[in-house]
Parts: sequence; C-alpha cells; structure tokens
Amino acid sequence: MKILNVLETLDRGGIETFILNNYDCMNKRNIEYSYLIMRKSHYQGLQKQVENSGSKVLVYENKPTKLWKHIYNIYKILRTTGPYDVVQTHWGKFNGVVLFLSYFCGVKKRFSFVHLISLPDKNPVKKIYRFVFSCLIELFATRKFACSAKAGKSVYLGKFKILNNAIDLAKFRFNQNIRDVIREELSLKDKFVLIQTARFAKEKNHLFTLEVFKFILETNPNSHLIFCGDGVTFQSVKQKAKKLNIIDKISFLGAIPNVNEILQAADAFILPSTWEALGLAAIEAQGAGLPCLLADNIPPEAFVVNAFPLSLQAGVKVWAEKLLTFTHFSRGDTSNILKKAGFDIKDTASYLQEEYLK
Repeated sequence: MKILNVLETLDRGGIETFILNNYDCMNKRNIEYSYLIMRKSHYQGLQKQVENSGSKVLVYENKPTKLWKHIYNIYKILRTTGPYDVVQTHWGKFNGVVLFLSYFCGVKKRFSFVHLISLPDKNPVKKIYRFVFSCLIELFATRKFACSAKAGKSVYLGKFKILNNAIDLAKFRFNQNIRDVIREELSLKDKFVLIQTARFAKEKNHLFTLEVFKFILETNPNSHLIFCGDGVTFQSVKQKAKKLNIIDKISFLGAIPNVNEILQAADAFILPSTWEALGLAAIEAQGAGLPCLLADNIPPEAFVVNAFPLSLQAGVKVWAEKLLTFTHFSRGDTSNILKKAGFDIKDTASYLQEEYLK
C-alpha cells in the first residue's frame, strides 16, 4: 500500500515526529510511506535518515508566483509519481488543495491532518482564500484529524476526530540510569536543570525562558538550562543569553535525535509558548516524568500528568519561583496515565493502519 505524506519540510519538529513515530510502529511489509515536501529540509540529517530507511522524498522547488501554476505543478507530481492508495496532507489550510488534486488523480483515501493553529487573517482576500480552502477539505477529505480541538476548529468547518500526537512511552519512560549517565556527560551533577525542547521560533518564546532562568540563577546559582532544537531564532536567542551574561550556564544542544535521553537529565520542563496547537514536546516531557510548567494558552489536551498552567502575564519572577518549587520533585513512571489519555504511539499507529485497510 503506497501512502504519500504532503508537508512543508522534513525538519525535527512536531509534525515530522508524529509522522515518523507512527510509521515506525506500523507493519512496513504492507505499508510504504513517501514524502512530498515544499522546501528543502533545514536539518538535512532527518531527510537522509528517511531516505536511508527506504522512503522516497520528493522536494518541490522553484515554486511559481501564480497560484494556478503552483496547483498544476503539484497535480503533475501526484499524477507522475503515483498511483497512491492514500494521500495524507499535513499542510494546514492548504490541505484542501492537495486533497482536491488527489481526488482527480484517483486517490480513494484522502486524509487531512491539522497539527497547527491557523491564525485568523485580517486581509479580506486572504479570508476568502481560507474559506475556500476549508470548503475543499470538507468536500474532498475522507478522514479529518487534528491534534487538539483548538487546532481542528481553526481549519475545519465540520466535524473531525482528535488524533493525539502520541509518543513511544517506553522510549521516554523515566530511567535513573540514563539520567545519571547523561548528567555525567554534560557535567550536570548536583545542579538544578531546566529544559526546553522546542523549535527555535518566535512563538516558542525562548527569550522569555532566558529571563525566567536569570531569575532562577539569582536564587539558585547552581542551576543550568538546556535548549534542544534549531530554527530561525537560534542565533538571536544565543546573542540574548550573552547579553544577559548567562550563556555559560546554558547548553544549546541543537536538533538532536536523543531528546528522550536528555529529558532524563533534567529536573523541570518549561514551555512558555505564545500559542501551540498541542505541544508535543510537553507530552514527551511528561512521558519522562518531569514536572512541566506550561503557558495557560496551550490546549488543555496537553495537560495530562504533572503539567501546570501559568499565564505569561504573571511575569518571569512568578514563573521562576514556580519552577524552583520543583527542585526536589519525585519522578516516576507516568506511562500508564499517558496511555489512558490516548498518547501511546502504538495505539495511534494501529488505528491509522486500520483506517488505511478499510
């Protein structure tokens, strides 16, 4: 069974993690994933990893300025590289265009996935485009999924199913041995370690995290901050850390493949995002048994176990004080709680595989 995933790119982000994690848990003798991405990956390592696993990656480059030609080019790719049994599109409000083209290419199963919140457009022309794209989803999607109610309602006009951004619970389960090894490797022994695992983008609010961490250092100088991820704001955050004179207390680890192990070494997780469709990183942190302090605008589905909401308006001092209460937090196995909440990747992968075969 040939399945094409259409998405923006193949970087180490929540969307890519969702797709790859599900595929890893499927019966690959019956299912073959391919990818159509709209631009080259910033992190080439993941794209190479996908290709080395046997999956095809099609990169759509040199996009024309005219929308009709852009649409025609995508149609040609679908037509010439197919036929496909399933097309899954993870392209937000543009899902409808891909599903419409897939229908005319004879694809029987057309799945729409929404992983991000589509923010309202003030421009009246863009509002019309957005409504048309949403109508196309309603007309041509055979299944509609979203990672949270908030994300789904921002794109879909009708009903949809919430399909959680699940994780490999065994992989993230708290492990004291791994914790000891990683803390030794990173020279974190006896330190209070705060961590944020997120793509470096404005909405992830890393600058706020820096200010919070500076307050933490005033109370507990033996603290350390870990950033995992890469992205457009990476350098500006690093420059800000230098200005605050705290960069020697921070580890910028980049887009690494072993986030699950790094989470073991931390003592508390922070995610002060200005908006999130769900916050997969927060689910991973909860899977590692960490206490998590999250912005209260993050969808309620992300608050499963040991996750605490706090308004960004409360200010950095309040955030710092709350995080310091986690200094002696007792961690344990949270996998059963997350499984009951629907965040076991084996369950979601099995569900999707059944949907393919219907």
